[in-house]
Amino acid sequence: LLQLKSPRSIWIFTHGFFCTASDNIAAEHNTDDSLWQNPMERAALVLAGASAQDPESRRNGYVTAKAIATQDWGGTEIVVLGACQTAVGSPKIGDSVYGLRRALILAGVQTQVMTLWNVNGPETYDLLQDFAERLARGEERLSALRSAQKQIRKTHAHPYYWAGIYFVGD
Repeated sequence: LLQLKSPRSIWIFTHGFFCTASDNIAAEHNTDDSLWQNPMERAALVLAGASAQDPESRRNGYVTAKAIATQDWGGTEIVVLGACQTAVGSPKIGDSVYGLRRALILAGVQTQVMTLWNVNGPETYDLLQDFAERLARGEERLSALRSAQKQIRKTHAHPYYWAGIYFVGD
């Protein structure tokens, strides 16, 4: 992921998180508390290797917002993150929300589709699959997402299944 240079699009379905209680995280993970004070270190995607026994492999299984912010993804039209809490972060007045959302903007991504809470895997996948198919047919990005959300509402009326998908950008 961190070796990509200006891909046209990135679609990732995995686990994601934003940790808000920095004082509890350091104790839980038996690590230096100073690392967890930075909200760009507390937002991450979980990839292969995260459950490895080797500490170095385990560390490489997490891609933090801080790491993504350093990427050269200028020209990337869209990033879709089908993972929990990817649009969540720590707000700074006048300076955006620190987390994956800010990281993708700093990396140069034009449009982001992310989640505001812990989402349900199958329904989120179906919604984003419908979104992808609509984009492939030439629909405009925001319109395609709205249509996909309306479609999932026909079988899953509760907002939990469709309202947590967050769109920002072009």
